[in-house]
Amino acid sequence: MILAMLYTLAMNFKYQIKNAMKIIILLSFIGLISACSNYKLEVQQGNLVTQESVTQLQRGMTKQQVQALLGTPLMTDSFNANRWDYVFYQNAKNSSNKSKNITVFFQNNQLVNVSNK
Repeated sequence: MILAMLYTLAMNFKYQIKNAMKIIILLSFIGLISACSNYKLEVQQGNLVTQESVTQLQRGMTKQQVQALLGTPLMTDSFNANRWDYVFYQNAKNSSNKSKNITVFFQNNQLVNVSNK
């Protein structure tokens, strides 16, 4: 009788170990597959300056007016305070990368030139 009970307990324990191993293997396999997926993160950096905003720029605008229209410049030239650079870069998931550079130049606190690359 005791031997039968021990045998039953041993078989149940063996069955539980097999099920636990199956679950561990399945979870490990799922983890490996998800780690190997080709997920591309969309990255956007800089100021998104639209063509509409650029066409609204007019010679003679002050630095404050340009900043209100385009936003704070991403880069200012430390050697030339009259040059502001607006840089936009987007690494899209399903399309090609977008890059846009706009440089505005000031003289006597007024806009004199816009370079659109």
